[in-house]
Amino acid sequence: MKVWMVSLLILPLIASSTVYARPSQEIFTTYYSDENRTSVVGRSWLFCLGGYRQTGKKTKWKTTTRASCDDSRFREERGNHRPKI
Repeated sequence: MKVWMVSLLILPLIASSTVYARPSQEIFTTYYSDENRTSVVGRSWLFCLGGYRQTGKKTKWKTTTRASCDDSRFREERGNHRPKI
């Protein structure tokens, strides 16, 4: 009886898996070499479908652009495509 009860407690732990939510916005960030923001040193993208891409390096000087993943025009035009780098 005890073995059966213990197995009922352990089974949900074994059967569970980690599920990550997709972002509600696609985020494009450009990183610059200094506060004047004249020289780009890196970029990053967080895609609506959950992917992430980074090139170059991250710095504290940055600009960020966001677009809603709920916008049907956005999903059709940009949400399913990775940008060319």
